[in-house]
Amino acid sequence: TIWIALLGSGYHLYDKRLPWLEAFSQNCCSLLHGQEAISAFFAQARTDEVAVNPWWPRASCLSRASFLLNESLHLDLEGYLAFEARSAAHQAWRDPDFVQWIERFPSALSQVLQLDGLHALLAQFQSETAKRLPDFQKDLEKAASVISRFDGSEHARRLAFMPNLLQAPQLTDYVQQETRLIVIANQPDLASMVHEWLHPIGKEQLSKLDPAE
Repeated sequence: TIWIALLGSGYHLYDKRLPWLEAFSQNCCSLLHGQEAISAFFAQARTDEVAVNPWWPRASCLSRASFLLNESLHLDLEGYLAFEARSAAHQAWRDPDFVQWIERFPSALSQVLQLDGLHALLAQFQSETAKRLPDFQKDLEKAASVISRFDGSEHARRLAFMPNLLQAPQLTDYVQQETRLIVIANQPDLASMVHEWLHPIGKEQLSKLDPAE
């Protein structure tokens, strides 16, 4: 739902090699046509801070924040900001403007969920994703196998994959949920998944170093 709203608000970095996505993106724009308040919120995810990904880091932040929403769409803001701080992926979470923006996320998402036509787009997205799940599972098993070689099977079992065909194919994000590491990407690229899996481990080890050293 988040990425449907982003596409409807101008996100353009989706995989152009997938022929169905061009029409899908246009339908997302039609869904949000006339929804100025919704479009204004999601369009603010474009920061233009990074040339190759002008939607960094806010579009990715919405993905991660969605995992901290409860059934009533309440955002655990403190927990979310703590996660961003631990990830060390960016410093936007320190910016008061960013915090005010992300606080409005549950309200904007609630408005999107009420739009007529959303469920048809979600059904198409889920259908396209389902076609790729067997290959995704094979790639996930390869990544888990590689990880288990140098850090044990216990850690490998924590690896999970959340496919998002709507985001840039070069983009990979992750969310740490208790004992699971959820990698979010267009497809489960082996190198990217191992890279993201190492992020929290490296951060944890760095936190144990003596600052004097």
